[in-house]
Amino acid sequence: MISSIKKLLHNKYIDYKYKKIISKHDLYYDESSTDNILSNDLKINGCIYINNFFSKDEILSDEISNDRKINWVGNSTSVKKIAPFIINEGSLAYKILKNKELKKVIVDYLGENAKLDYIEFQKITLNSSNKSISEKWHYDNVGKRIKVFCYLNDCKNIYTDYLIKTNNIYHKKYSIDSSRISENLKKKYEQNSKSFFPKIGSIFILDTNGYHRGVYRNDNELKDTQENMRKMILFEFSNIEKSKSFHRTSNIIGPRSTYFDKSVSLDDLLIDKNYLTDFKNFYLYDLNFTRSF
Repeated sequence: MISSIKKLLHNKYIDYKYKKIISKHDLYYDESSTDNILSNDLKINGCIYINNFFSKDEILSDEISNDRKINWVGNSTSVKKIAPFIINEGSLAYKILKNKELKKVIVDYLGENAKLDYIEFQKITLNSSNKSISEKWHYDNVGKRIKVFCYLNDCKNIYTDYLIKTNNIYHKKYSIDSSRISENLKKKYEQNSKSFFPKIGSIFILDTNGYHRGVYRNDNELKDTQENMRKMILFEFSNIEKSKSFHRTSNIIGPRSTYFDKSVSLDDLLIDKNYLTDFKNFYLYDLNFTRSF
C-alpha cells in the first residue's frame, strides 16, 4: 500500500516536472511546407527512411562492422548488447555527424539549440529471454528528441513500428507508466502504422515523441543468422537547453558517454564543446563534466 502511494506520488511529480520543461523548449508544427523536402517529411510524419545512405562496401570496410574485434557488453536484464567505441575521423559515426543535409534536417526540426546527446553501437538478437519496455507501444518521456538508426546489416525479424503523424501530439503526462499507450489509443491511429526494417547502409530518423515500439521477437525458431540480429549505430539529438533543465532532475537525456579521438576535427559538429573533457587519448562528451581544455 505504501509503495503504491509512493509510486503514484512520484509519477505525479514526474508528469508535472517533465511537462513544464518540455512545454518550455519543444517546437510543435503544423503541416506547412519548408524549403527542405526531408525536413518537411520529418515535420509532417515524424520519421523518414533514407535508403543507401552508405554503400554496402562502406559499411563492411568500417572496423565497427567486424564482429571479431567487438567486445559486446550488457547487463543480465537487457535485450541489447553494446560495444563502447571511440569515434575516429573517417568512421561511419563521424560521417553521420559531418553530413550537412542530415544536420540541416535535425536543426530544422529541433531548432538552433539542437545538439548531439549520445552515440551507441548496439546489437539485438531475436527472441531474447529478456524483455524491454520499448517493446510496448509508447512515446519517450522526454518530449521531442531525434534518434537516427544507422543500420549495419539487413534484418527482417527485428524492426521498428511507428504511428505516422503522432509526433506533434502534446502529451499531458510523462512518467514511464503514462508513456506506455493503451490498446484503444493505439487503435485510434492504427491506420498510420508503418514498419521500418533494417537494410544495410540505410538510416531511419524518428522523433521519439511519436508513438512507436521495437519488435524483437516472433514465433520462429531461433537461429544464429544475420536475419535474427540487428546491428546499428544509434544517435540521439535534442535541444541542449532542455537537456540541461532535465539534468537537474534526471540523466535520461543530453550529452553523455560519447568518446571522440583527439585526431577528430570537432568543428561543424552538432556538439556543445562545454561538455568535452580532455583525457589522455580522447575527449569524453558528457553533461556530467565541464570543459577542461
